[in-house]
Amino acid sequence: MEGFESPVDIRVEHKYAFTCRGVGGKVFKGGRWYSTKNVAVEGSQVSMKIEPGEYLLVHYDFPTYEVIFSNEDVKRGIAMSIPEANCSIKLPSSDAGAVTINFKVHLTDKERIKKYQEENPNKYGNLTISEGLQTRAKSGQVTEGIVEFAKVDEPEKSIFVRMSTDTQFRNWNRDIVEPEIKRGKLVFNVMLNTNVPFYIVQIKDENLKPRIKDPNNKQSVLKTVQNCFHTLLGFKSKCKLLTLYKVPEEMGGIIELCVLCIESKGFDLSKQAKKFFEKKWMQIEDGDKSTDFTIRSGEEICLEFRGNVKAIEGQSSVIKFLKNGSNFAHVKLRSLSNKDPNGYILMVRKDNLLDWKRLDSGYLVEKYEELSHSCILMYMVMANNYCDFCLGDSEENKKSNQPEELVSCSDCGRSGHPTCLQFTANMIISVKKYPWQCIECKSCGLCGTSDNDDQLLFCDDCDRGYHMYCLNPPLSEPPEGNWSCHLCIEEFHGGKKPQGMQ
Repeated sequence: MEGFESPVDIRVEHKYAFTCRGVGGKVFKGGRWYSTKNVAVEGSQVSMKIEPGEYLLVHYDFPTYEVIFSNEDVKRGIAMSIPEANCSIKLPSSDAGAVTINFKVHLTDKERIKKYQEENPNKYGNLTISEGLQTRAKSGQVTEGIVEFAKVDEPEKSIFVRMSTDTQFRNWNRDIVEPEIKRGKLVFNVMLNTNVPFYIVQIKDENLKPRIKDPNNKQSVLKTVQNCFHTLLGFKSKCKLLTLYKVPEEMGGIIELCVLCIESKGFDLSKQAKKFFEKKWMQIEDGDKSTDFTIRSGEEICLEFRGNVKAIEGQSSVIKFLKNGSNFAHVKLRSLSNKDPNGYILMVRKDNLLDWKRLDSGYLVEKYEELSHSCILMYMVMANNYCDFCLGDSEENKKSNQPEELVSCSDCGRSGHPTCLQFTANMIISVKKYPWQCIECKSCGLCGTSDNDDQLLFCDDCDRGYHMYCLNPPLSEPPEGNWSCHLCIEEFHGGKKPQGMQ
């Protein structure tokens, strides 16, 4: 979130349609969170105005209610339904007097839970998690109540764990609870004056009941349940690191690295990595991925280098992990001396080594040249022999009545005359040096994806596309006038920004 100094309007695309009626955003800056403004939701997109900061978090504004009960209500005993949590809270009859109760529902991410359970049924398939509840008796003497959940399957073969935390969701407590079953519903006692968010986790496994009678086994079971609970709800994420490289033709003696931190439920990284492989990124060792590890949102993974290699100045070598975010570091490495760059890359989190890779320049260049040729053959498509715009061919441009060579998209095979595409002289030179993509197939030259195509910025010298947020520093809005990428600044403008470029 660097590159702008005043509030800007942005739009964020979510993987799924927003299901909660309230969506908000917060920007982290200087150790504090600041709320965004002008939030508007439409389907899976949310727009908002944000202040400059370190990073942005989009979140649900969970349902919140305040209910006032009179002396007569409390004397009769009352119940209030909470449909968002599929439960109700009851206050037993008492002479405690009038009471005001606030409660909040912390909705769970059902799509996330479903995917984890589908891809890891043995580990997560037997867990059912309630929506989170947070209650507080704002006034009055009532301190205890009852929460009733709809009947669940096979309660007699299950254990139930109450997971509770503080309002910052930092410290967690866990304990096994025994519900009563009344009128087909599960009934739990709850304290109303603590303002503590809690969840009920059902684990269907009849073998656990005898195990938890032993105190040591009980703590082991609770720890496992807590880890699964945190992963399903997204307080922690299971990830792997995938290290890719390429050897740019335009920059001798340089190795380009992209290290991705991918949350992978079943650890099948093929879908996430496909776009990179299609853009001629390769793994240093085939099938070589890190072991899985758990990480929290906001934690950082630092890339460290050993030997005769160093990241080019200005390149970010830190991955800040955000759940459901694009988490990667893209760096160019050069030699510390006149020799080829050789050494090691280390991926470190809080002084713990997560993964490492050996960088042997000679081996990588040889492998890259060999496999890149294979990739070109693998992803070769049949190019159209006519122009999509004038319907002429290489023998005749129907607009100019002159012969003109066609340019073809490396992804879909659509073709066009450079003049019909309104290419500049530099573009005509550049598109012959790399796998050019048409506007329909265009992807980011840095992260390799075509997501958020409204954020793509096109170079006026080579027609490559770049996400504005992938640039270093990132841009918050398209610049006025012409814009050249870092490759073309070097090739066509002597390493200096062209006149008029911001």
